[in-house]
Amino acid sequence: LALEPSQTEPSLLSDAALKKAKVTLAMARAQLHKSLKAFGHPPTAPQQAQLVALQAQFESAEKTLAQLEAAPVMTVPAPSSGIADLKRAKIQLAMHRAALKKAQTQAHTSAELALLNDAVLRAEQTLDALAPTKS
Repeated sequence: LALEPSQTEPSLLSDAALKKAKVTLAMARAQLHKSLKAFGHPPTAPQQAQLVALQAQFESAEKTLAQLEAAPVMTVPAPSSGIADLKRAKIQLAMHRAALKKAQTQAHTSAELALLNDAVLRAEQTLDALAPTKS
């Protein structure tokens, strides 16, 4: 019951690209400032060349981030709470099944096993009620 790729990919890709651009910008800024402090005043010719390259990287990272932030935001409908409820129900079912299996391997009493089995059945019913009908 995964989301359609067309619904999630553009949003995730743009979020990932934006995050990567922010990290790249922060790293470039940190590298530039660290080099400025380390090289002293005035920097030697090779140090000056390195500072120019670092400044260019920083400006490039700023441009990239600005372009990504200015890009039209693709509106993707937020996952409904039904999807969150469905995921919770799946997790609960898995937890109840694991508890039942553990109790069976540890040879618990039949009353305890019956209670755990009932919990698994209720979790399955909840999941079935929340799951969208397949057409």
